[in-house]
Amino acid sequence: MSHFISLLASVIISVIVSVLSYYNSNQTSIMESILFGLLSFFIVQIAITSIKVVQMSKDITKIKAILTTDQIVKLEDDFDYYWKLCLDNASAKRYTLLSENCIKIPHSELQRFWRRAIVNTDKKWECTHYFKVHQDVVFWDNAGFELQGLVGKKFGVSVRRLFIFDKQEDIVENLLKHMKWQQKIGIEIKILILKNNEKWSNHNYLQNKLNTIDMAIVNDTYLMAFMLEENTISEENKQGLNYLIFCSEQERVKEAQQFYSDMWNASSTINQIQQMLNNND
Repeated sequence: MSHFISLLASVIISVIVSVLSYYNSNQTSIMESILFGLLSFFIVQIAITSIKVVQMSKDITKIKAILTTDQIVKLEDDFDYYWKLCLDNASAKRYTLLSENCIKIPHSELQRFWRRAIVNTDKKWECTHYFKVHQDVVFWDNAGFELQGLVGKKFGVSVRRLFIFDKQEDIVENLLKHMKWQQKIGIEIKILILKNNEKWSNHNYLQNKLNTIDMAIVNDTYLMAFMLEENTISEENKQGLNYLIFCSEQERVKEAQQFYSDMWNASSTINQIQQMLNNND
């Protein structure tokens, strides 16, 4: 296509110069106009190539910046390596070691931890996103979600995100748009409305078992439990993220997996939710 554009531009320039030389032959010969057209071909071709090189450089820079978030890259081809890094951070008092297989990540480290975990995931990521907690869906910022989609595509990681809402009315247009965007970048999305499902209508059941319903399960082996606390915001009591428990205790992981599987099977796709919303309009 670029060659065609260059050739077309050179022909047009040659014709224009030839016409001008015809009426003013003392200044430019027809042969000179043809040579001028050939020169313009190479100039246009070089310009187009330069633009492509600049754009390619920008794309490479962007991908490199995403994949080296917080200067962390995939040093090993498994998530176990990242677990060991977190244990080292716990030993260095950056995180808190609760037990041999359990680490507490403080609020100040949550976003950094989350992104690094995404980059180092190599097989499978299943998580929930409870709207009551994450009312601002960009709490982790869109760059983090984009990173998750990119890692999924580049390394073949299976990524599932289950959005959980108390009631249908909470699914407003901007949230639906955001979920569609996540689906577009390669994340498998489903939606669970607690009020519409008798089994999950009382989330205290899950709270008693797992202490949270906001979680991520990595490679069927590791569990991230996002723990909540009550905060007063604009004179209203709202739950927000306080800290994260990261563990490899197989009994807890297995229990979380069962809950997640049940919730996923009881949830709806974006298209199903969209149809339900349209029917209620």
